[in-house]
Amino acid sequence: MAMKPENPDFTYYYLGLPGNPKLLARSSTIPWEGIPIVDTPGGHEGPRGQAAKLAFVITHHPLRGKLDNGLRDNIRHVLATMQPCRWISVDYLRIGYNEVEQNNPVVILVTAEEDQVPRAEAERVVGAISSECRRADLPDVEVEVKEGRRAELAGGLPSDEPLIHPIDYPLVGASIAIAQKHTTVLGGCGTLGGYVLIDGKVMGLTNHHVAFGSSRLEAFPTQDEAPAGVSYTILQPAGKDIETKASLLKHHIKILEKDLARALVSTTRNPASYQQRISDVKRELQSLMEWTPEKSTLGKRWRSSGIRIRNGAKDRRFRLDWP
Repeated sequence: MAMKPENPDFTYYYLGLPGNPKLLARSSTIPWEGIPIVDTPGGHEGPRGQAAKLAFVITHHPLRGKLDNGLRDNIRHVLATMQPCRWISVDYLRIGYNEVEQNNPVVILVTAEEDQVPRAEAERVVGAISSECRRADLPDVEVEVKEGRRAELAGGLPSDEPLIHPIDYPLVGASIAIAQKHTTVLGGCGTLGGYVLIDGKVMGLTNHHVAFGSSRLEAFPTQDEAPAGVSYTILQPAGKDIETKASLLKHHIKILEKDLARALVSTTRNPASYQQRISDVKRELQSLMEWTPEKSTLGKRWRSSGIRIRNGAKDRRFRLDWP
């Protein structure tokens, strides 16, 4: 049975996740009592002191095996009945407030297009998928439907979005790049496209230009690179995005310091609130600067196909990319 998110506090149900999406329906029967309060700010928006929700790739849970043994197809069959059929994606994650992955509930997260799916229909879909989970002997798996938007071409880092902290298995869409120590490679910055399992090893997917820049045409490794053991390190998040975020935070501090100066000579403003906000942003900036390449290493480049999707002008290679 799906719980109706009628409590106005559900506005911030996903606070901390990119875009703070809108919840349509959830299967959990545990009442949601609002955002937990923490000693230091955990969210990137909303009132100070509210914790931010975290999302993790599932590394250990029976759900992984059940999906490959028919549950994934059953979920797709349920989604095919959605009226209107405007779902965008299905993610299998652990979502919660605990920084330890295993301490957060497993959630099947369905994203539907904004303002397209009625809440009653979302509740029906949640109930149907929950029934499939129970039949698969997965009573602890929760189901949620939220609103979202289809991603267009990737752009710059939104100023109000958090960078995903370096973790072993970052979410799809996380900022990644080739390490700047590889001076022979020009550029190389983008996002993680997904995961595949090859010979028992988890591999990340991305486009050719993310790992090698837009100038290299050859597949990796070449006949010369393979015996020489040439390797390239991939970082998460990208150094460029860290620099961009740091610049935005520094600019924010300057604005707050100006507001503080005005508050100190004002009879209506509270200087303490500005001082606290400045302290919060400086703390976030300090944490960001601690993301050294050593801490941000995601893995090594394995190989690329060298197969182009289609040909194009040299300065437009990044738009006509390798898979």
